[in-house]
Amino acid sequence: MFDWPAFLLGFGVIFTACCGLWLVSLMKEDVSIVDSLWPLLFLFAAVAYYIALPQIGPRAGLLLLLVTLWSLRLFIYINCRNWGDEEYRRYKQIRANNQANFELKSLIIV
Repeated sequence: MFDWPAFLLGFGVIFTACCGLWLVSLMKEDVSIVDSLWPLLFLFAAVAYYIALPQIGPRAGLLLLLVTLWSLRLFIYINCRNWGDEEYRRYKQIRANNQANFELKSLIIV
């Protein structure tokens, strides 16, 4: 059975985080920060779903732990690899191909 309240909570958390990330990318004029932070979106969704569960069992806790470890590991790896670099070349190409109103388009494209 599909759990709409859990889905909507998770969707709301991810949507809010993505909009916040988009605003930060506009301020930094660098949309490649999406690569660094997208693993955390899975963590945010997992926490939201965990909170929305009607009852919490050991499997739910184990799943949350595994998603947390994976998400943080990938977040740290990507950030260490890209720290201090300029905007990634594929995003520069996307920016060049969508020059008119790129700031708004980047919310959907990236």
